[in-house]
Amino acid sequence: MQLEYFDDPESTARPVLLIYGKNPTDAATLQRAIEVLAGGDASDVQIDALPSFEGVDGCSLTAQLANTNLGMTRVADIPPAFRCALNTTAWSQIAGLLEPFTENRPPDAPDVHQYLTSNGPIDWIVATSRHW
Repeated sequence: MQLEYFDDPESTARPVLLIYGKNPTDAATLQRAIEVLAGGDASDVQIDALPSFEGVDGCSLTAQLANTNLGMTRVADIPPAFRCALNTTAWSQIAGLLEPFTENRPPDAPDVHQYLTSNGPIDWIVATSRHW
């Protein structure tokens, strides 16, 4: 899966951190990593370091367990680095939102996307393609 940041200063749209790919095994890897946070078994997970994950232009994401839902924030500019800090309930909800992406889809199925969180100044979206 690819991790890519989209921000158009000329637009009124919110910035987006997009994670995309069609491989259900990769989505299941992401889901399991998120479930670790939801269960309180880890304090953070480096998403871009998961097997088969790659940050476009060096983009990185740390998913972090927090007491409150701070959401997605940018923590460095070059390379672009992000942190998503949520509580166990929110991480559990995100794990559930990933479920449809872990299932095999027909090759001609239309692309789909899902907002994982809009907490914080940046939206986090998962999609089957870059063109969500």
